[in-house]
Amino acid sequence: MAQALVVGLPHRTNVDGVFAYVKPKPGVKVSPDDIHEHCKGLASYKRPVHVELWPEDKSFHVNRVGKIDVPAMIKEAEPLVEKLKSAGKWD
Repeated sequence: MAQALVVGLPHRTNVDGVFAYVKPKPGVKVSPDDIHEHCKGLASYKRPVHVELWPEDKSFHVNRVGKIDVPAMIKEAEPLVEKLKSAGKWD
């Protein structure tokens, strides 16, 4: 992977559900199912509930010192989690 970030978002069962952003290297094809398969050896509470593929041509949000802006990434994930909840795929 070119870049990955895992954040915790409120989850009814696990307190925090694992939400993973994955940005593949250019030209590499990967699917959320591939990531879930790779994580099968982890304890269930450590595995991502959802894997969001980040576009190759878009950078993760960064703060003024050039580090990943985790609060901004969480804000980006929140509406996605609401959609997942509505579809019964989060809690």
